[in-house]
Order: sequence, then structure tokens, then C-alpha cells
Amino acid sequence: MEIFETKMFNGRDHKKSGAWRVLVFVFCWVIIFALDAKLSGARADCAKIPNLKIWEAKTSVKVKEIVATQYNDDWEAYLDKLEDEHQNSRAIYSSGGTYQTGNSDRIINLSGPDLAYYNWVQSKRLTAVKCLAAEAMGEELEQLTTAAPASSSNYK
Repeated sequence: MEIFETKMFNGRDHKKSGAWRVLVFVFCWVIIFALDAKLSGARADCAKIPNLKIWEAKTSVKVKEIVATQYNDDWEAYLDKLEDEHQNSRAIYSSGGTYQTGNSDRIINLSGPDLAYYNWVQSKRLTAVKCLAAEAMGEELEQLTTAAPASSSNYK
């Protein structure tokens, strides 16, 4: 029967055309990845901001907008706010308490493993925002005056 022959698709060998499909597929993914990084507004070496529903700033573009409009381009003040929130939630986790967070739409209470995960995600957000701040201020990441969390023992 003709349908079982190796030559298909207008006389072309389907095994050879399969390699081209893979190449086109890989090429498309590379282009999509590059466009995503460019459209997100972040440098390639800045980590992506975690996407939590309760956070207003879920992308680097939104973080830059918030710093510009609500903090008058004061990255230090924005970082201080994020670090204060992070230190507070870590202290509450260490004491076994419940941390309240949220936005104008919803307040949630976190404790135990949920709070530990939230602290871990907060540290990821801080890393990403510090990188964006360094980029915006034209400084190296290490020159920022804000300090990293003292210990990561709460994230295990």
C-alpha cells in the first residue's frame, strides 16, 4: 500500500522533514524566550519576580512603575519596605506565630510551612528587585546599602 511507503508529503522523505520540524520548533522557542526576556523589562541576569496573586508587583515592569510613581524613583525606600516586611515575617515564623499579608482585595493568614514558603518566595523577590535597583541606579548589586537576610535556616 502506498501509505506505508517512506516517501510521503509530496514525495519527500518524512524522516528528513522531521529533522527540519525539530529545528524550526527549537528556533521558535529560542525566539519566544528572547522576546519574553526583552518584554519583561529585566536584564537577562536578573531573576524573575515570583508571581503571587497577593502582590501588586508581579513583573519587573510593574516594580519599576511602582518605584517611579509611589516612591519617586527611590529604590532604597522600596527595598527597605520589602526587607522590613521580610524580616517581620521571618521573625513571626521563628516565633511560631501567624503572619497577615495581602492586598486591598484579600487578607490571608500564614503560619507553619505556608509561612516558610512565603519567606522563601520573599527572598527570591528581594534578590530580583535588588538586581533591578542596581540596574536602575547604575550600580553593582553589592554596592546597595541594604543587607541580605542574615540566615536562611528558616527556609528548610
